[in-house]
Amino acid sequence: MYTYTTRIKLHETDAAGRLFFAELLKIAHDAYESFLLDHGFPLRDLDTRYEFSLPIVHAEADYLGELCASDKIQVIIHLNKIGASSYILNYDFQKESGEPVGKVRTVHVVVNLASGKKMPVPDRLKEMLQTLS
Repeated sequence: MYTYTTRIKLHETDAAGRLFFAELLKIAHDAYESFLLDHGFPLRDLDTRYEFSLPIVHAEADYLGELCASDKIQVIIHLNKIGASSYILNYDFQKESGEPVGKVRTVHVVVNLASGKKMPVPDRLKEMLQTLS
């Protein structure tokens, strides 16, 4: 499991002052990038240090509660599954009080940059993802 803490920014809200629906996916990706960085795996290096990319091929979100500007939230990332060439991550969103306010699920495929085809999940990435179990 990995926990990412942030606050809802004004620019992430809609005209009613509530979190704009698409922002939940953006915040999930911010948490994912933070996890990768904290494990020495910056996304900017994928095309120069590694032979693969990690595109998201499916994403879904459930909205369980209201989020407004300045709300402090935690995003808790859990590993759902590692397959031969893909992995699934679950993100649980909760307010500072622990109240659940959202869920996101992303499916990532490991793609070889040279061929553009899927490839096995590299061991280093697999080990890193297993820390989310």
